[in-house]
Amino acid sequence: MAVKRTPSGRTPNFEPGTAWLSGLIVTTLSTGVVIMSASVAAAVLIAFGMAFALAAALGFFR
Repeated sequence: MAVKRTPSGRTPNFEPGTAWLSGLIVTTLSTGVVIMSASVAAAVLIAFGMAFALAAALGFFR
């Protein structure tokens, strides 16, 4: 099969030299997802710790 070439009058949608920008965007979003996941995990652990401390303070473990 023949490869379709871009007509000479049209510029391609993806400009050479901008790959670093898309890489930066992907890296930033991935880092944000990791940080949010860690924050949610920390919040859950803190909530369990607070519930345990409250139960201990009310004497449920005597």
